[in-house]
Amino acid sequence: MTTHTPEELGCLAGGPARAAEVALARLIQAGLVRVSREGVLSAVHVPGTGPATTLEAQILSSLRHGRHLNDVIHGAFSSAEAAGLRAHLINRRLLRRRRSLRPRLYPWLFMLAPLLMVAGVLNAVAPELQREFVPQLPEFPFWYFFAAAAAVFVLGSVLAVRDPGRLRTRAGYVLMKRAQRRVNAHDPVGAVAVHGLRGRIGGLAIAGMFGLSALVVGTLPGRDSTGSSSCGGGCSSSSCSSGGGDGGSSCGGGCGGGGGD
Repeated sequence: MTTHTPEELGCLAGGPARAAEVALARLIQAGLVRVSREGVLSAVHVPGTGPATTLEAQILSSLRHGRHLNDVIHGAFSSAEAAGLRAHLINRRLLRRRRSLRPRLYPWLFMLAPLLMVAGVLNAVAPELQREFVPQLPEFPFWYFFAAAAAVFVLGSVLAVRDPGRLRTRAGYVLMKRAQRRVNAHDPVGAVAVHGLRGRIGGLAIAGMFGLSALVVGTLPGRDSTGSSSCGGGCSSSSCSSGGGDGGSSCGGGCGGGGGD
């Protein structure tokens, strides 16, 4: 059975910034990173314990001197390690290389359907208008327009359901939704992957599980999603994009909504 790491799930759910939050959370949980009252992070040497992923290693290497949370996350999600994570997800067919055109297509289909309905009504009520304004158009029975409108509406609905996330493939979307259903407060790192450090689960602030205050977490980069620079729910060509919904601005939030192939 194929397994997926919390960082991969984080990138799918919220992009590279979310993956960076996951890596940092795991390091804090393992005792490899200490958080001061002022929100300054510093690396801690623990004999026999080290980073489990390249992104964790990148974060630890950046903490040779104390740094604030937002600087750590920003440096991690814009790193080569985050770009490598996105490439890995592309190879596993969980992300697309480029943004899907389907989410930009189906809104136009929803606009076209009522226009076809209106054309059908006019064709039934006043067919002479068609001959007057569009004489070169062959005469169709009015029900052709209604049938075309229904077909266009169904096509738009299918695209809207199958591809809401732009950069995530259908497999990536299904994986992310499955993780959202299974996450619980007994898996803090998994909770970060699905909801981010800003999120809550079971009435608990996820950041508090790692000793991070609301004030410190408030300095994190803004909520991301499937925008042009995010993963799933959107990724740029140079970053691992998706958490959030379909309208964010960074890969951290958009590994982003899932989509169909």
